[in-house]
Formats: sequence, C-alpha cells, structure tokens
Amino acid sequence: MVKNLWLILLAVLLFFLGYQNRYRVMNKMLGIGVIRRFVVARTMSVPQIRERLMQSLI
Repeated sequence: MVKNLWLILLAVLLFFLGYQNRYRVMNKMLGIGVIRRFVVARTMSVPQIRERLMQSLI
C-alpha cells in the first residue's frame, strides 16, 4: 500500500514537472535534427494539418 502511494506521488510529481517545463523539453527534443524531421514528416502526413498549413502559406 505504501509503495503504491509513493509510485502515485512520484508519477504526479513527474507529470507536474514535465508540464511546467513542456516548452523547454519540446525545444530540446526538436533541436535534434532526426527527431525534428520525424515529427514534421508525421505531422505533414495528416491531411487536415497539411491543408491548414498550405492555406496559411498561400
């Protein structure tokens, strides 16, 4: 019971810290070229997102 409580507390703490620093983490991750290319390729494969981006460029 106590172990489960510690695990839940740790998970909540990690979630809070991750949410608080989400943009910093995202900038660090997207600063890596391979990950950036992967994310952009996956994002552009979604038709709704691709259409919205292309409309805003034109």
